[in-house]
Amino acid sequence: MHSKTALSLVFFLFALLAAGCTGTSNLTPVTTPTPVVTAAPISGTTAPATPSGGDLVPSPTDVVLASRSVSLNVEKDYLGKVIVTFQGGSGNGHVNSFDVTVKRADGQVVTDKLGADIGDVVTLQGTKDTDRVIIIANMDDGRSYKIIDMLSRFRTLG
Repeated sequence: MHSKTALSLVFFLFALLAAGCTGTSNLTPVTTPTPVVTAAPISGTTAPATPSGGDLVPSPTDVVLASRSVSLNVEKDYLGKVIVTFQGGSGNGHVNSFDVTVKRADGQVVTDKLGADIGDVVTLQGTKDTDRVIIIANMDDGRSYKIIDMLSRFRTLG
């Protein structure tokens, strides 16, 4: 009799723990030296104003449906070059192209187009300081989606 009670208690505790782990939450992309970021649509609202000279302040992105999400890899090499690679995703077939903008620490702005084939790469000259990277996805439905707005820090040896 005690084994049935103990077994029932263990099952109840397991079910209670599992129920606490199944909730949903809003996830925010984590910025790492080589981040993979999920696409986010531009909501049509304007971004908050940046402080004077604060062109290096990223603005938030919105959440996108999983069927439209894409991943890109952004990294900076030891020469200060910003390298963006398209990695695909469930929204891969909906992307026409990407507009990549690097707002450099020295005030210059560099832009280029990135193709929509998995593995396409674009390299833009950044600085040996922290630069801002903004990527807009141009989709087949005519909408543009803000995918990335992040700071890209210079890599040091070691």
